[in-house]
Amino acid sequence: MKEFLLYKVVPLLILAIFIMTMKSGDFLKKSFTDEDDVMQYVELVNQSIDDGDWATADKNIKDTKDAFLIVQKRIQFSVEKSELNRMGAAIYRAIGYVDEQDAAGAKAELQEIRFTWDGLGK
Repeated sequence: MKEFLLYKVVPLLILAIFIMTMKSGDFLKKSFTDEDDVMQYVELVNQSIDDGDWATADKNIKDTKDAFLIVQKRIQFSVEKSELNRMGAAIYRAIGYVDEQDAAGAKAELQEIRFTWDGLGK
């Protein structure tokens, strides 16, 4: 009985944990609090740019970055590293565009963020 547990059950449990970790990205990227709702902040940035309120857009894009950093810690083992890097780079480029008050560039980066977000965990 001891050998059965040691050689059959334990490896299957470990394998099941690894599979669950690798497949949990789609679930873990969803917000659990208001502080980690990446897509809500992206929409707020988009709305602020449409309204021409660059101070609010700047605050919201930095909140987007903070929310992404929270989510990134949760999903780092269950999504492709290149996708996380791509999204992080798009957020930092969007910060630069908002700092320079370039609406077209900022909106393009926001679309890149949305596209990458939709593909995370799939």
